[in-house]
Amino acid sequence: MIRQRPAHLKFQRKLLNFSDQSSRTVIDLYTTSSPNGFKATIALEELALPYTVHHIKIASGDNRQPTFLSLNPYGRIPVIVDRETNITLFESAAILLYLAEKTGQLLALERHPDVDAHWG
Repeated sequence: MIRQRPAHLKFQRKLLNFSDQSSRTVIDLYTTSSPNGFKATIALEELALPYTVHHIKIASGDNRQPTFLSLNPYGRIPVIVDRETNITLFESAAILLYLAEKTGQLLALERHPDVDAHWG
C-alpha cells in the first residue's frame, strides 16, 4: 500500500526549501507546524516577501529558551522579526495585519475611520 504524505506536510517541506534564501531575507519567521504557524507562512508566501524559517521545536522546549523568550515572553509561535523596520511581532492576527499593511495587499482600499493600527 502506498501512502501519500498529507498535503499540509508537503506544503511545509516546500516552504522550508523556498525560504532558505537568506541573502535576500527581509523577515525572520519563528514557527512550527501548527495552524497558527501556517497562517503566517501562507501570508508570507502569498505576499511574496523574502523570509527565513526558524523551526521552533515546542516538544523539545525551544519556545522556553531565553533567546526565544526575548522575542515573545509568552513563548508562543508564530513570531516575525522584520529586519527592514526592526519590528518584532507575535500573535498570528497581528502578524497578518502587519504584513498586509506593509505590502499594501489583502486589505480593503478604504480604511474604516475608527480603526487605526500603529507599529513601532
